Amino acid sequence: MSRRILGLEISNTAVAGAIINSGIKGGFVDSHAQVPLAGAQDFDRNLGDALKILTAKIDITGTTCIASLPAGCVYYRYLTLPFRDARKLRQVLPYELEPLLPFPVEDLVVDYYPVGPSPGESSDLIAAAVKKTTVSDLLTALRPFGIDPATLTVGGFAAAICLANTTGQASDWVLADIDGRDLSLFFARAGALTYTRTTRPPTFKHSPNGAAVAAQINRSLLAYQDTLNPAFAPEVLFTGTPEILEPEDPEPDAGAKSLPVKRIDLARNIDLPSFAATGTLAGDAPRDNALALSYLEWSGLKGLDFRRGPFEKKKQWRQHRQRILRTSLLALMVMIMAFASVLTDNYTLAKRIDRLDREIESVFKSALPEVTRIVDPLQQLRVAVQTSQQRLALPSDSGDRLRVIDLLQGLSTAIPARTDVEMTRVVIARDNILISGHTDTFNSVDDIKSGLEKAPAFKEVTISSANLEKSGKRINFKLKVQL
Repeated sequence: MSRRILGLEISNTAVAGAIINSGIKGGFVDSHAQVPLAGAQDFDRNLGDALKILTAKIDITGTTCIASLPAGCVYYRYLTLPFRDARKLRQVLPYELEPLLPFPVEDLVVDYYPVGPSPGESSDLIAAAVKKTTVSDLLTALRPFGIDPATLTVGGFAAAICLANTTGQASDWVLADIDGRDLSLFFARAGALTYTRTTRPPTFKHSPNGAAVAAQINRSLLAYQDTLNPAFAPEVLFTGTPEILEPEDPEPDAGAKSLPVKRIDLARNIDLPSFAATGTLAGDAPRDNALALSYLEWSGLKGLDFRRGPFEKKKQWRQHRQRILRTSLLALMVMIMAFASVLTDNYTLAKRIDRLDREIESVFKSALPEVTRIVDPLQQLRVAVQTSQQRLALPSDSGDRLRVIDLLQGLSTAIPARTDVEMTRVVIARDNILISGHTDTFNSVDDIKSGLEKAPAFKEVTISSANLEKSGKRINFKLKVQL
């Protein structure tokens, strides 16, 4: 499933965005843009103007946004706590930070980043805190543009994490991220981010310069070696603006200048195999920090996130809770109605079956009044009918059983319909039938005989007698029909 991730860097000097389009075949940079801020004064208004231009340059519709705060808004502290449980760490962290920060902990949003494997059960953490008002103001500024970040981190930190997870980098290094007057330094030991600090050198008042950057790097390096790792010796200095440490800068610091300086250039280093195919690398690479933000989400790497507490982003089910509840209620009502319909149909069917059973029982009682024990009236009726048929049937020479009703039907159909005849006696024996009756003429007796002989059930017909009655009006006859 395709997914578009917007990395939105908000710094003191510019707003930059980079969109990674993620699909089954990989990811690539869909679009990117950078808009400088008009000036340091009235940051909120300048930010709104820059966002308006940025959203006109790149389509952010349907994107998942990962945004960053300016580096100077965040306060870092290094802590070691005697346990590793994440839930306990979040509970204890604000109380541990309270004496180390110049603001009440109730006014701050706090998060942490674990620093590599720690000995025993302890946890080494880079703790970070930012004012709640800063987070609230930024989210308010983004809302008119339809931007609701899923994650809110800090500028430069995402780039440091990406660099630490990029293959082929030096094991010990320093990353210098310059944001206007703010300088953020990130130290990596054995390829893992272990320390960070943000400073504002006095000489940055007008513009950053190499001497100030070099001095801050060496001061931070000495502090890191003194408190955390005396053996730490960085092999390279990464920065987004390597020209800041060119040799011609006035009064360079020899310690920092001894480190080889490389541009971070995430566009070429991170694992985005489809990125080069977009053709955006030729002199138009996206800003490192913006690309790092979107890459962080795309690759699943974890960093700092200040959308916590009152600013925690609602889950999808919470956002659509009312709709889900209404839909669930409607579905429940439909299910209840369907269940009620099934119950009604079953009740109606049961009543109908009961009525039919009573009718069958009534027919059974009228047909077989002598039977007092009724178990299965239909089957009992079938057995009774079969028994009656067997009782009424006559055995023939061929072994077939001839039913009396069939013989009577044969007699009735064999006699011509026009004949005036009245049968007074019919005696059915095993192999013959004796018929007595009277008719109008002797010819009618012959017609009756001829008709019976044509019937397939009768073999031979004999006129036993044919006499005129005393009244002289009717002929009495007797016939013998051979079966």
